[in-house]
Amino acid sequence: MAWNEVLEGSGVWVHSYDVRFGPTNALAIRLEAGALAVLSPPTGMSDADFAALEAKGRVSAIVAPHSGHDLGLASWRERYPEARLYAPSVALPTLARLGLGDFTDLPALVTPPEVRFREVLGSKNGGTLVRVLRGPRPVVYIDELLGNQVSLPRPFVFKLAFGLSGSSPGLRLNRVFMAMLCTDSERVARTLLDGMDGEPVLIPSHGTPLRRPEEVARARELLRSLV
Repeated sequence: MAWNEVLEGSGVWVHSYDVRFGPTNALAIRLEAGALAVLSPPTGMSDADFAALEAKGRVSAIVAPHSGHDLGLASWRERYPEARLYAPSVALPTLARLGLGDFTDLPALVTPPEVRFREVLGSKNGGTLVRVLRGPRPVVYIDELLGNQVSLPRPFVFKLAFGLSGSSPGLRLNRVFMAMLCTDSERVARTLLDGMDGEPVLIPSHGTPLRRPEEVARARELLRSLV
């Protein structure tokens, strides 16, 4: 089912869609006055998928977490022309070449106090951390440095790279991302750790959300190995 609420009362809904790296997580996050921010807008959306989202609120912001998640942007821009486009500062020059209109720097996105979007510095294509303090536990989007995929990517080149580097399957550091796109993996790890206070549910860019305390503890252990 599309757009499942991560935790009851969190106002954060996750929708998994498939790209060449495997399952990818999009989020819809409730802001104020019935508005929604959609992070990593998905491809392959049906009318029913859009209807399920629109029942939750009005799409006012479309957020690219970095310049690599651009496949769904054009169709979402067409469907929601009044929505404002946002992205981390590092990603803005690349995304500007898509011809979809102006992207606004991520800190300009107005959110209620319990919702925080933060740029993650330390990679070539940008990064985004989202922390939502509603409901029984924090919900935190942690982007690319950690993945929790059930299998290796299907395309041979990616399967080989992820397999040989130990980047998947399971809860792993994404060493392909670190090797190809990170300029300062320690800085990325420290930023993510800073956003993981409490007993959060962690949502990686790719793979199954991490809900169990032992999964969250293992995620922290992996990140601390980099700092």
